[in-house]
Amino acid sequence: MNSYEGKGNKIPREWRLWAEENIKNGSDPNDLIKEMEKAGFTLSQARHFVLSIEIDKNTIEIGKLKYRDFENKRVLKAFFKRFSYRLGLYKKPLLKKIAKNKIDSSLVEMYQIPELLSADECDQVKSLIQTKLRPSTIVHEGDYDKSIRTSSTCDLGHLESSLINEIDNRICDLLEIDNDYSEVTQGQQYEIGEEFKEHHDYFDGSDLLIEKHTKLLGQRTYTVMIYLNNVEKGGETFFPGLNKSFKPIMGKALIWNNLNYDGMPNRNTIHQGKPVITGHKSIITKWFREKKKLDH
Repeated sequence: MNSYEGKGNKIPREWRLWAEENIKNGSDPNDLIKEMEKAGFTLSQARHFVLSIEIDKNTIEIGKLKYRDFENKRVLKAFFKRFSYRLGLYKKPLLKKIAKNKIDSSLVEMYQIPELLSADECDQVKSLIQTKLRPSTIVHEGDYDKSIRTSSTCDLGHLESSLINEIDNRICDLLEIDNDYSEVTQGQQYEIGEEFKEHHDYFDGSDLLIEKHTKLLGQRTYTVMIYLNNVEKGGETFFPGLNKSFKPIMGKALIWNNLNYDGMPNRNTIHQGKPVITGHKSIITKWFREKKKLDH
């Protein structure tokens, strides 16, 4: 993980822009402090920096209005796309470089890429995951069943690793999407009995929850999941809406669009990481968003 401890109190420009943009959009300062801690800043550095940012209240209100305008445009665009689709005037373009790997389904845009990573790369990433594991979390409101997700997570994108940087670039090149549209790459580890019950990667729930997670970067678009090992038994990724299950195979990538052709969330992307019965399961997860980081 990058560590900013001992490097003085100067905060890099990109972090200043990131924090100011989030504050303008009404984000909770405590959430920003937590994110900076994850990235290697000390608690005192992060707290002093975030709490020192002063944004005019009118600017914050303008930021909220911009978000609402963006969401209103999304609904209008979805309406026109559905109308044009019925008339045969619109068709969602596929990912060009992997169009031949698309799974035959009218319900979801999904691709399977065998051997995206070599066995040696998979082993190296598995070792990196073990260095910074934390309990996996979920986006939720109020009380929730903590047995929904029982794996462990490593924020791979925060490690100083040339291998992770190269894999990031490979994924972005494959999808032809700039890395500035992606979240921090993660790794997950599942031991025997651990699972991730049915869930979706797009943000859903109350208007307040959706706004909290989408006002800066928009909805999640593509999910990229790469299996880092062959699981002896269990650990399949199951999509109930498709009635289709994918067995973990070392180096294989599973890629899907969390949104429909009209830009609205696709419930057919609800999926489950089944419990590992024998062995373990290690994966890479990378999510992409609608809007670019630090896009003003």
